[in-house]
Amino acid sequence: MMASDNLTNLAFEFVNPATQTPLFTVEWMTCAYPVSDLYASTPRYLYYTLLVLVFLTQWHSWLANVFLGVVATYAGTAAIEAFILISNMPHLAVPQPVSIPYIDPASVLGNTTLNSIPNLITNLTLIEVQPAALEFDVDAVLAITVTGYLMMLPMHCWSSAVRANRARHFLILLWNTLMFVGMLCSIIMWPSLFNSGLQYRFCYPAILDSDYVTSDGHYTDEFSQFDGTWNDTIWGIFLNFTRAANLNQNCFYPCFNTTQIMRRPNSLVADLQSNKSPRLSSQILDAGIAEPTTNIWREADLAVGMYTALIITTVIMLFLLLFVLTPLRKITRVPIAKPKELLWSARKELLHAMWRDFSHEYEVKAKLKAAAEAKGLI
Repeated sequence: MMASDNLTNLAFEFVNPATQTPLFTVEWMTCAYPVSDLYASTPRYLYYTLLVLVFLTQWHSWLANVFLGVVATYAGTAAIEAFILISNMPHLAVPQPVSIPYIDPASVLGNTTLNSIPNLITNLTLIEVQPAALEFDVDAVLAITVTGYLMMLPMHCWSSAVRANRARHFLILLWNTLMFVGMLCSIIMWPSLFNSGLQYRFCYPAILDSDYVTSDGHYTDEFSQFDGTWNDTIWGIFLNFTRAANLNQNCFYPCFNTTQIMRRPNSLVADLQSNKSPRLSSQILDAGIAEPTTNIWREADLAVGMYTALIITTVIMLFLLLFVLTPLRKITRVPIAKPKELLWSARKELLHAMWRDFSHEYEVKAKLKAAAEAKGLI
């Protein structure tokens, strides 16, 4: 019987109808490319530390230049990757319905085999399969470019190492432009981590893989080939034990049929234990298979905070740049590149100077008016 007949004929749903043992089981999971080693936690923390040291060592220009060169190279690499990723964003396939054996939730507790399966799909006869893989480098690149963008503008205003000569100042301005464009690309890509559907794996109930499986990169063999629809493919595999036994893994993973630029196919990972992610919780809610595993609004709140900080910081720093790059810098007697002196040490001097300037301007206008009256011009 053809696999597509299973949409209406349930004769093959159970290996043993008496015990309600299904032909195959379905588990939900995360399918993703982990963060690259270059953007792992340690290199990023070192990058953040060096950004701070650029300010703290500005009185030792040679040391500040070393730190500045390192952070500029590292963040520039992240920005370039953002350009490449956004120019080759994968196209999401149209979701396809797949019929699955019905599993009564009440029968799971009394079944040793089913009770041991994590993330088991129950109480459903139909799911939607949309193979996709998350690219977690997007998170890291976003963090690096946003931090670089927010830190480089203060450098223009307050770092004497950056402002030591005009050529260096201009180079940092160009670098900051690179960070700005990289940040925009990362922000545009970031929602793609929420847009893909929930991923599934399909297994014989008694023959499972571990909870963390890496693709071997060879998912185009005759046993894994696509049969026209995901429903035909999945049922065709599990109705043919020879075909299922020759899969590269014990289970079948539709998401392993996807590709991603700058990634080796064997770096793709299927993980059944990443159940605390707000993204996964959102996908679970959309699929209607379980209650969210964590606060699905937490990451949305963080996004709002990030966008707000970027807008406020950009407005403030552009205002400060007007005093650095234009004749407006002459409006104060103390360089705005020295905020401590401007706001604290010389505050009385500045207030007195402002009062003298206003008084002098008033006196000049009064004298001009008196001279005009004396000449009968008024």
